[in-house]
Amino acid sequence: MTDILNSTQCINRGLYNQNFVQKVISQPEQYMTALNGSRLWHLALLEYWLQVNIDG
Repeated sequence: MTDILNSTQCINRGLYNQNFVQKVISQPEQYMTALNGSRLWHLALLEYWLQVNIDG
C-alpha cells in the first residue's frame, strides 16, 4: 500500500494531502473510519483503482 500511495502517479495527481498520507502510513491503527475500516486501505484502494483504470 505504501508503494501505491508514495508513487509518482499518486503524488502528481494531487488528490491527497501527502502529509496526511504519511501520518496514516506511519500509524494506520490511529486512522479508522466511523465503521472501523482502515483509512489506509481506503486511500490505497482508490489510488490503485485510478492507476489501473484511468492512468492505464
